[in-house]
Amino acid sequence: TYSVSFVASTGVTVTADQGTVGTNMITDIPAGTDVTITSSFDGCDVQTVTITAPECPATCQEPILTVGDLSCDTTGYTVSFISNGEAVTASVGVVDMATSTVSGVPFGTELTITATSGTSCVTTQSVSIPATCPTDCVQPSLS
Repeated sequence: TYSVSFVASTGVTVTADQGTVGTNMITDIPAGTDVTITSSFDGCDVQTVTITAPECPATCQEPILTVGDLSCDTTGYTVSFISNGEAVTASVGVVDMATSTVSGVPFGTELTITATSGTSCVTTQSVSIPATCPTDCVQPSLS
């Protein structure tokens, strides 16, 4: 809902086809509905004005952004992500939306991945990238 304020001189009768008319205010007008306001005063012509309903901004639903696996080679790291955002950007590296990865991330940097939906719905994740690419990793034996 929305409200419209007005100023009326003493003795003027104000009515509206939507909402509730109170002292200098029409309240509870349904969202998306125009309101026609009529004012009358004995001995004068009736005046009518239509107020166009304001466009209320849509509720922001922040995009999902989850950081996944990190892999590396001699040139740097690749970081995978999952997102339902309209766009994904990264502070360093190259974003590939088709593979949901950020590649070419330099060793020892702080990577910030940002997912956006619309103009103001944003989710951000930061990842500290190791300074080296491990070469001596031994997978544990599970039994």
